[in-house]
Amino acid sequence: MFKVFTMAAVLLLVFACSPGAVTPVTPPGDGELVLTPEGVPIKVAVGETFEIILEANPTTGYAWEIDSIGDLQLVKPVADSQYYKDDAPRGIVGVGGKEVWTFSAENGGSTVISFRYVPEEAGRDRERTIEFLIEIQE
Repeated sequence: MFKVFTMAAVLLLVFACSPGAVTPVTPPGDGELVLTPEGVPIKVAVGETFEIILEANPTTGYAWEIDSIGDLQLVKPVADSQYYKDDAPRGIVGVGGKEVWTFSAENGGSTVISFRYVPEEAGRDRERTIEFLIEIQE
């Protein structure tokens, strides 16, 4: 009887702590996040905020970070990035999602925002970089 109780307690603990038990964060609005296309300039007006949405999967040990912002007089980060897990059946682990980066357009002009996808372990090279051209109209 003790073995049955112990096994039930262990199973309950395992399922309660598994990633499948975590409720995914739902994106605001209609729930659809569209990736920001590469190679297409992002056009905004001075004073507006805009988002760059990147495909991400933190379960791989990699994370996006800003590599550089060409001109901080033109564009500034507004907040920390937010990760939204894609929908998946309960109990499925390793599901990717999207990471949303929000910026404000401060002054007119053009600049480039560069991101790199790097492992969380120190001392390893980046795996991927991506750049976005930002065109800000006054």
